[in-house]
Amino acid sequence: MRYADGAGLAVDPGGGRAYVFAAGAPAAEINLATMRASYHPVELETGAQPKKRVLARVRRALWLGGHQVVVFGRNFVADDRAGVASVAAGARLVDTASWSSCVVDANAGGATFGAGRLLAYAAGVRPAIGLRAYRAQGGKIFHLFNSEQVLDVHVAGGRAYVQTASALRVLDLKSRRVLKTIVPPFELVDVIDKS
Repeated sequence: MRYADGAGLAVDPGGGRAYVFAAGAPAAEINLATMRASYHPVELETGAQPKKRVLARVRRALWLGGHQVVVFGRNFVADDRAGVASVAAGARLVDTASWSSCVVDANAGGATFGAGRLLAYAAGVRPAIGLRAYRAQGGKIFHLFNSEQVLDVHVAGGRAYVQTASALRVLDLKSRRVLKTIVPPFELVDVIDKS
């Protein structure tokens, strides 16, 4: 079986720029009016490299506004027992004005942004980290669901729809209160469509 790296794309609609981030490569900045690209060195790795052979490195990116992009993802590594294992690559905040970066959450494999909050989670990889919320400029706001395995999160209308293996939780992001727990978990699209 073949594995391929994946790059993250973030778009600054007000600035007319698109940014592409890939592990082990400079960031590409594309002027959407001229389609010219420039390249910038930026640190995307969050810490210790996987000890096992890396088969693929997948990165995603989210535009947060104010020259801020969060880059996150997973590495797929060879595993003796499972064949392939997914390891969180962490989440980094990148400033596209200075091209500096800092670690937001070293254990995140997934992230989403909404209601002024950056939500980080492990995206089904080990170790489970629950759901962690940060300000767009960095700084943790809250941590919920402790070491529960969060698989996916979507934000709509000030609510986060948090998918775990055991339930789907509807979370009010302002009050940090779980409004509803749906067991067995339904697909997120089924719940959001009916809200």
